[in-house]
Amino acid sequence: MPDPSPSMTRLRPIAVGTVLQLALVFAAHYSALVVQLLPLVGTGIGGLAGVLASLGAHGGAGPAAKQGALAGGIGGLIGTVASYLLGDIPAFTIGVGTVASAVAGALGGLVGRVIGERPVA
Repeated sequence: MPDPSPSMTRLRPIAVGTVLQLALVFAAHYSALVVQLLPLVGTGIGGLAGVLASLGAHGGAGPAAKQGALAGGIGGLIGTVASYLLGDIPAFTIGVGTVASAVAGALGGLVGRVIGERPVA
């Protein structure tokens, strides 16, 4: 089977992060318990998207962090906008949630780079 195209490699972590963010938003909309976990889990999803993005990134730590920040930030932006549109968060939280997810994505990208470079035993 041929390798996926570079654009597909970049889109997959964004799609995974976005779907998870939206699932979290809708769960939080209907559950008071999940609302309390929203910032922590949402940021964690951004980090996970960053790890996934960096596994397909070429180059060193810089490109891995950049791909991770994009994957985490895009999912975070879409998730926070959806939460705002549902009336669950104030507008300023869109920026805070997006930046938190992007930073977590960048850190996840660095972690993913280290994981991706480890030799398989």
